[in-house]
Amino acid sequence: MALYDHRVFKVGDRWWIAQVHSGSSLVSSAPNPRITHERVHFSSIDHETENSRTAEIPAGKLRRMSNRSLKQLLAVATDSGYRFDMYPYNAPWDDEQPPERIFADKEGLQWTIRPSTAVRQGVHGPESVPAVEVVCLDDSALARQVLMDTPETYQDALRVAVPDIRQALVEEVKRTFEDLPAKWVEKIATLDA
Repeated sequence: MALYDHRVFKVGDRWWIAQVHSGSSLVSSAPNPRITHERVHFSSIDHETENSRTAEIPAGKLRRMSNRSLKQLLAVATDSGYRFDMYPYNAPWDDEQPPERIFADKEGLQWTIRPSTAVRQGVHGPESVPAVEVVCLDDSALARQVLMDTPETYQDALRVAVPDIRQALVEEVKRTFEDLPAKWVEKIATLDA
């Protein structure tokens, strides 16, 4: 079970922390019942006296759900009646990033792409390969490393690629995240009401 899965994200001009703190299973006579859902807590970073919110989600989904689903989940989460303090240890903001390297996607999320290297298993053992890090500055979970053919591949693509290679990389990263099925959002609203 993924206890303490953690995610920092922005909705409008407000920052939130989402963190899993318990898991449950369906009633089962099996000696090791499978965790089917988890309880996630949301706390506002900007409003330190505001009560936290809570909702149930499918097990293991907090760090895999799309930003859109995360915002839907926050919207239907219920007031927990108390403040659950959490620390935003994996906050995505990057004050060191030059503003000209930050751009927005179609949803308005802020992104940056940084040159990087990755290690992969080659024929003769581990080898270092060129890569870029595609990082969302509005959601700590939305980040991936993408391998490149050469250290110049990304810069060359910036000069000649149509459509914008940055947007294409962002869309590829976002495709690796899942939308919560509508029935779960409805179920969450019903369970927590």
